[in-house]
Amino acid sequence: MKQLYSYPIVCAGLAYLFATSCSVAAELTFFQQDFYLPIESENVVVADLNGDGLLELIAVLDNRLQIYFQGKQGYDFASENFIEFPGQAIGWDLSTQYGASVNTAIIALVEGREVLALFIEGENIPAPITVKSGFNGFLRKGVNRLHFSRDINADTIDDFLIPGAGVINLHISKGRTE
Repeated sequence: MKQLYSYPIVCAGLAYLFATSCSVAAELTFFQQDFYLPIESENVVVADLNGDGLLELIAVLDNRLQIYFQGKQGYDFASENFIEFPGQAIGWDLSTQYGASVNTAIIALVEGREVLALFIEGENIPAPITVKSGFNGFLRKGVNRLHFSRDINADTIDDFLIPGAGVINLHISKGRTE
């Protein structure tokens, strides 16, 4: 039987194919920006709150959320954009379910009783609107991230999971009214 190839030629051919098929990766470039968060910051969450395609930083503090908007020059850490909720026990979340636009809203469960929504417009933080009230929930004191708005029954509409004393109260949405 006649050998149609030789081992060294195959290895050389494979090495050539590998070398020519490797492309040079693009060099990564970075923009550095110095910043300082308040010392009482407990957590930082990143989200596009105003629909501009740039991600804002949300610093979670003891009794409020501090919002740092991103612009073309970076983040504005000198601004005093913060959200103070009424009450002493706040559970907050992010959702696109509660407004006319698809922008991400900050929603808050206040004292386990009512859900408020804040829709950021540009770099303005308007007053919250009431989404639903009359719940019988229980929250611990402070401003805490609480994932209480989720689609539980796969109908693409968020439902509420409201914590209570030893229970979780599930409120299935029947749809939105205008």
